[in-house]
Amino acid sequence: MAASAGGRAWAWLEYQLRRAWPFGLRTPQQRRYFYPGCALTSAAPELTVQVWRHLKAQDPDIGLWLDCCAYPLRMQRPKDPTPEALRAEAVIGRRVARAGVEEIITACGNCAHQFERLGVPTRSLYDLLAQDQAWAGALAGEAPVIVHHPCPARVDLEQAAAFESLAALAALPRAPQKKHPLSCCLNKDATAQRRRAALKDQPLVTYCGHCTRSFQRDIPTRHILQLLFKEDRRLIPAGRGRWFLNYLRARLMARRG
Repeated sequence: MAASAGGRAWAWLEYQLRRAWPFGLRTPQQRRYFYPGCALTSAAPELTVQVWRHLKAQDPDIGLWLDCCAYPLRMQRPKDPTPEALRAEAVIGRRVARAGVEEIITACGNCAHQFERLGVPTRSLYDLLAQDQAWAGALAGEAPVIVHHPCPARVDLEQAAAFESLAALAALPRAPQKKHPLSCCLNKDATAQRRRAALKDQPLVTYCGHCTRSFQRDIPTRHILQLLFKEDRRLIPAGRGRWFLNYLRARLMARRG
């Protein structure tokens, strides 16, 4: 369903704020960037910067880019993108081209889809982590979990494969499950609610910040990065004011290196 005119106007304003100087950040003179995406940065600023510092320890040339890929604007009217969405996509495409970016490393499936559509070389963070033998057996002691594959990974199976490689390397214990035990985290119909209720006591793991933040309301849910990086804090719930505060926190922490 297409968003209302008021909803599109607010989404445009949010996009402009996300890429504004006080909140956005691009560390200078890098050819590879970790682009965590809006959901993870706004839900877990400390974890976001911790992951970047880990990547930078492996390769000092990996920068951090806090911005919005403009995919939320496209999703306001996916079959017929608004002029604002098309303009925003052109802006991010030009910014990446001017920066001479050779590779975007992203934790967000929607960002990956957007950058690939814009012709930007993109790599899944989970694929990169799966190449690091330091994670071998790292999760062997966890309780068995159900895995939720977010919507982008159900279309782009390479995203799901990257997560599965990382989960196998880290020896993440798995409980028996259906292929997709849960609907989209945005789906609130009766069937989706029944599925959520059936898993209310079952540990759940996913690799999407938005999914984690949504499902944790009624299912014990953690992001795979929370497990790997030993981050026990619950992801911060959604909220527009909190969103910008957390982006600011991520920016300030990243500025300290």
